[in-house]
Amino acid sequence: MDARIEVADGRVILHVTGEVDLYNVGALREALDQAIDKHKEPVDVHLGEVSYIDSTGIGALLNANTRLKKLNRALRFVATPDTVLEVFKLTKLDQFLTILR
Repeated sequence: MDARIEVADGRVILHVTGEVDLYNVGALREALDQAIDKHKEPVDVHLGEVSYIDSTGIGALLNANTRLKKLNRALRFVATPDTVLEVFKLTKLDQFLTILR
């Protein structure tokens, strides 16, 4: 898994690639913390190149969503692939997260 941050068009964009699982979720958490703590813009998590995500990855994303809501900032999931979208649907997270295809 790799995570890269950029700022464009008034948003922080976190590009995530590869598999997000128990073994590398720490890198995702660090990238999310950096996106939230070092920037004041809303955050987009670009998931277009994520091939797999497990419950630990979902938990890290939900934690970031909670933190941003407390800061009155938005979190969106962008370019969400079908495999990840299916996980969001199975867990009913698609009903309250902002997910863009």
